[in-house]
Amino acid sequence: MIWYKIKPVDTLFFRGGETMNMGIDHGASSLFPPPISVLYGALRTTILKQNEISFEEYYTGRIPNDLLMLVGKPEDAKPGFSLIGPIFAKNDDFFIPAPYMWYKEKSRESEEKMDQHIKVYVSRSIDYEGIKGNKPIRWVKTGEGDPESLGGKWMKVSDLYSTSHTENIPIFSSSDFYMHETHTGIARDKAGRVRKGHLYSFDHIRLVDDVALLIGIDTRLPIESSGIIFIGAEKRFASYKEVDGPEFRDTATGLYLSLSPIEAHAETNNTVVATGKIQYVGGWDLRIGFHKPMKGYFPAGSVFSRAVSEQCIELPERK
Repeated sequence: MIWYKIKPVDTLFFRGGETMNMGIDHGASSLFPPPISVLYGALRTTILKQNEISFEEYYTGRIPNDLLMLVGKPEDAKPGFSLIGPIFAKNDDFFIPAPYMWYKEKSRESEEKMDQHIKVYVSRSIDYEGIKGNKPIRWVKTGEGDPESLGGKWMKVSDLYSTSHTENIPIFSSSDFYMHETHTGIARDKAGRVRKGHLYSFDHIRLVDDVALLIGIDTRLPIESSGIIFIGAEKRFASYKEVDGPEFRDTATGLYLSLSPIEAHAETNNTVVATGKIQYVGGWDLRIGFHKPMKGYFPAGSVFSRAVSEQCIELPERK
């Protein structure tokens, strides 16, 4: 796996599923971490730019066959390479989404105090003969308090493989890595004219100073080891650099943790074990110049009974 550290120059914007119609919506949320399709698009664009291939040449098939096999055709949803991420890199540590099937005892402590060592409890599967044809019931029992899922939180990769399952581990909140930042500006029509009395607000993501994104690619791409990559909406860009990354182990537990949002469809719906609120995202198709169809995604940290995507890593057993 070849790893690249991505450090945004400013903020990042990954638009959510709002319609953005005048008189209906005046703001757009940000989906973070973004779906893998966003990263594929950013890398495909980087390959084309660094190999001096214009979008017109790409769309009309005037591209060397070896590059076409790697980048994929414009209508292909997935290129000829696979990647995982993004996860966070902070100092010398790597951080991944905490599994939705891991729990802690609910407390009155604020979100800002989540970066502390806590006892982790895991939901278990039991067969219930009274319900036939359905999935086994999952349950969790904590020490004394009510269980609260760790979905939406973050943890160190090293703690995922902790040999002492009774040892408390540090769990981190999103504010340890990034913050939401509202950007407000004027609205324009299709001709580029200002819409009178109409403003839009966008929810941007700003990483903490010592935090970067990290993505892993299964093959070496024809790009420089460091450079500039455009990622997300509103022409946001970042610097990237090839670095050493984490190693994920085979565990043979039959459970898989998603590192980024996973599209909801028949296979994922039937294999999801634990998840949070479904997130919706559309996007813009540069090839046809129109909106992409809206899709639902299971959030990062969801757990599946099969590796439904390259975004899934094996989840070790925690007793």
